[in-house]
Amino acid sequence: MMLIKPPLRWVAIAVSCLCAGVVWGQDVPNPTPSPSTNDDSPAPPREDRPERVQADRQAEQQRQDRQGQQRQRANPGVQRQDAITVRGNRQLDDRQVNTASKLVITKEEMMQYGDTNIGDVLKRAPGVTVGGAAGRGGGEIRMRGLGSGYTQIMINGEPAPRGFSLDTLAPDQLERIEIFRTASAQFSTQSVAGSINIVLKDGELPAEKAVRTGMRLGTRPGVSANVSLNDKIGKLTYNLGLSVNKDKSQYHGQTVEEGLDAVGAPTFARINRQQNNGNNLGGSLNTRLRYALSEVDSLTAELFMRHGDYGGVFDELSNTTLGTPPRFGSAHSVVESNNSGANLRLGWTRKFDDGGKLESRIGLNRNQRNSSGDFNGFNALGQSSLL
Repeated sequence: MMLIKPPLRWVAIAVSCLCAGVVWGQDVPNPTPSPSTNDDSPAPPREDRPERVQADRQAEQQRQDRQGQQRQRANPGVQRQDAITVRGNRQLDDRQVNTASKLVITKEEMMQYGDTNIGDVLKRAPGVTVGGAAGRGGGEIRMRGLGSGYTQIMINGEPAPRGFSLDTLAPDQLERIEIFRTASAQFSTQSVAGSINIVLKDGELPAEKAVRTGMRLGTRPGVSANVSLNDKIGKLTYNLGLSVNKDKSQYHGQTVEEGLDAVGAPTFARINRQQNNGNNLGGSLNTRLRYALSEVDSLTAELFMRHGDYGGVFDELSNTTLGTPPRFGSAHSVVESNNSGANLRLGWTRKFDDGGKLESRIGLNRNQRNSSGDFNGFNALGQSSLL
């Protein structure tokens, strides 16, 4: 057998082709070009990129701050305004969080209509009827058709004294009026028809120094003046409210009475005429002082004073055209009354870190009422029969 030796040049070419095939069959990764940098340091690993992004953001913020300072130095007349944050208190509907049937009349609602006394405010409340002689106790208040003895009137959660007149209080002195249509364990359950709680100003109020005057026309003309002072001096916070009102009440009316027997025949006929004129003068003072002994302890002193005077003249005339005339064909009466009261409360309050607080109070009440009336009755002949 004869061997043929190839030339050395062909052997080198074959070896080169074989090496190239081996390299072509391997998986060569495609490297991702990294951004060019000034130095030849390798790219940071993947897990360090968030820190790198945060550092870039801080550097960008510093660069913007430097540019803003440069613009400020270039334009000294232009001032940079800091961010303004507006915060507001969330107004909660008391009827949604209270378990009892309750209606709250806020101070804003009372001031919206310009009322000068509480009687006018309650006239717009649903389920409440204000009647009776104007000025004499402020009129009878009824709930569900039931009046005195069934509807309870309270001041700061305490029953109002006898003879209390709503005309002596102005809406400026109130914080709110709470109307309970059902009995509540929070207050006395003596009332069957419901309760009306008049809450006076309490707590730290916005600084205010105001004087308000009002005038009312119509069948009950009158004038009123209210003074409100709320401020803070060091550790002492004071609230003062003064109210004075004067009005006149007038009433002219006529009633017709007719009587029939069992068969429908008329038995009597009568016409009654009434004319009433009255004058009402009232005033009240509500003062509250609060002194902060420390961040957790405070002392309070509350004083509420009221006074009311009323004078009225009542004339009645009866004209009987059929049947027996009444005992008094006409009558003339004069009524005078005045009532006053004072309520003093002293208290100490301590607040705790968990939001609770401990209160201790002592109070003194004084109420006085005087009334007098002169009645003169005349018979059908015009002769005085009862004095």
